[in-house]
Amino acid sequence: GQTAVAYETQVVAWNEYTVPAAEGEGSDLLALRIGSKAQEFNSAHGSDLINWGYFYAVAEKEGAEKQVLMNATANSDVSCRSSFAQDKPLPEYDTSGPRACNDRWPVLAFKFDMGSVTRGDTRKARMALGYDLVVGMQYFGEKL
Repeated sequence: GQTAVAYETQVVAWNEYTVPAAEGEGSDLLALRIGSKAQEFNSAHGSDLINWGYFYAVAEKEGAEKQVLMNATANSDVSCRSSFAQDKPLPEYDTSGPRACNDRWPVLAFKFDMGSVTRGDTRKARMALGYDLVVGMQYFGEKL
């Protein structure tokens, strides 16, 4: 959540979405997003810190033909790191938010299980990260 707010004490909210694949174009996508709950455009008054918009993490969902299993969640940093370090599935999606960014530090986490990979194996896992300002500027009072 820290990426999406100006200060650690700001309240963050997160969501998950399924983005359907175009017909004949592979797997659906799972999109996780996190951002400040307030979404106060340009409220930092002269600061170079952003506190509006959303940070996204997106990956292909596993399909019947896919050889890579994907697990994703939004949860506390400690829970996600512990699960990963112990080679366990990521914790359940946290529905207790919104909450302050520094309250159990919410993160977006993905884990890909590639199975046993050998030379010449063609297994793939694709992921994209992005930031959407939603509103990028004001021009004569109009949000663009």
